[in-house]
Amino acid sequence: MMSVVYSKVKISDNIFEACKLIRNSIGLPIGEIKNKIQKGEVLLECDYLDLEELIKMKDLLGSLKALGAQIYLYKNNHEVNMEFLSNTIESYKGIAEDREKIDELMFSDEE
Repeated sequence: MMSVVYSKVKISDNIFEACKLIRNSIGLPIGEIKNKIQKGEVLLECDYLDLEELIKMKDLLGSLKALGAQIYLYKNNHEVNMEFLSNTIESYKGIAEDREKIDELMFSDEE
């Protein structure tokens, strides 16, 4: 079973600007995005193990927050906060760096 991070967004002011930002990221029509926001439906979703997707989601949510949006973030069915998302991303970056160091050590021994 895939582990998923998803978000709901509430915004009243700047809703058109928010819809444009979201459309540029996920490609849904503005009317559909606005509908999802107004109904409180899941708006953004990504695989919890996909570092690039998590970074895109975090950046988009940060931009929406700057427009005054309230962000509701979930991992599977549990509510989490933006700090959780940031910590997850930093952990994954650290793991990637560690893997690179291990690879360098392993391959430098072969020479």
